Amino acid sequence: QQTADAARRLACFCLMLQLPLAARRSLPGQLEVAALAPQHWRLLVLGISHGSTAGASGLRKLLEVFRPAAVYLELDRKDFAALRQDTLSGGELGLAKTSPECAAVFSWASSTANAAELFPVDREQLATRRRLGQQLLMHPSQFLQARRYYGASGLGHAVGAWRRQLQDECPALHKVLFEERDEFMAYQVLLRLDARLARTGHGCHAAPGGLEPLGLTLNRRANEETARLGAALRWTLDTSGMDPCSAAASLGSVKEWATMTRQSEAPDPERILVLCGSAHAEGLGRHLGAMLQNRRFLAENAALLPRLLLNEGSWHWPQEEDEAENMASCAEEAFRNLASAGSEPEVAAACAPASISLGPLARLVAWLWPSSEIRRADPPLGPLSAGVFVHERLRELSQKPLPVWPIFVMGYVGVPLLVFVIIPANIDIRWLQIG
Repeated sequence: QQTADAARRLACFCLMLQLPLAARRSLPGQLEVAALAPQHWRLLVLGISHGSTAGASGLRKLLEVFRPAAVYLELDRKDFAALRQDTLSGGELGLAKTSPECAAVFSWASSTANAAELFPVDREQLATRRRLGQQLLMHPSQFLQARRYYGASGLGHAVGAWRRQLQDECPALHKVLFEERDEFMAYQVLLRLDARLARTGHGCHAAPGGLEPLGLTLNRRANEETARLGAALRWTLDTSGMDPCSAAASLGSVKEWATMTRQSEAPDPERILVLCGSAHAEGLGRHLGAMLQNRRFLAENAALLPRLLLNEGSWHWPQEEDEAENMASCAEEAFRNLASAGSEPEVAAACAPASISLGPLARLVAWLWPSSEIRRADPPLGPLSAGVFVHERLRELSQKPLPVWPIFVMGYVGVPLLVFVIIPANIDIRWLQIG
């Protein structure tokens, strides 16, 4: 098993060497930028501190300069609808003050000159809370250690160090809040990009020659998708060592994919902005950069992302490191006048591991449930590993376990009350009655 895991990690590392690395910048004021240019997309992942008024001011400047065609926000559908309505109504509910960076996006997109698409890509908050409660219930010692991170975040360029420290000390908390959500949001962005290609007529199915019953239509479509999926997987193997500029390397030359419509020329570059928290920028950039030019991943998910695969396989896309660097420089220029997060000693103090001070109850729980997972976890393989299907992962990441608050109430309120109040009181009463 260890040999197989090592081989899989080596294969994933070799694949990563073929992918363009995102241009990353760490800016003052809890700002993280990851820029990448796969296919014709110009993706700018901007990590900004939630609730930052100064960050919202810099974001307005960036929107006017960058002019994205779509902005994807780290919000779930419920918060997206409420915040958008409150922003457009003039802030009657006061929700815009809690998230000024998202309010700045809504205000910018509401102007008549900006027809950008806005869409929430985060997981439902109820699912995150329940999954977090389930993980902390299984690892009570991490629940006690995680108290130092409640409401805390990294400072400036220390965000990465803060996240690694959280991963070391509270792997369960890090997995639910960051790893799962980064993967979920990356999949949502892929679905939106595929939908944008569909609006231009790229990758649509050719209409049949005449009318046919619904049952025959569904069977025909199912057989066509099965054949296209198998052909896409074979195509990734056949063209692995072929010149990408040759006509034989194009996916359009495959018979099963020739029936899908495609543009005569490569699409024009399209700018996309992904707005998230500072701690999510690195993970989102890594996931998106790995997935959008990984032909094997796109072929395995050809049933869900057919247009992205056709877009990747129809033309030769050159490496665009300069474009990524230009986008990162554009974001840096927009936030140049942002107030610094603090001096170097303050940042270093924020990065330093905090001392763990546990009380007697916490030490007892840590002794009863020793956590062997508090260690430096290996970097997640993400979408580069074989056999990752987006629809299955989205279903798994969206599952909401049963609420665990009754167990927490019983364990942290009922049991101490029984042990330290009720039982001693009954003993005293019995002792007095006997005496």
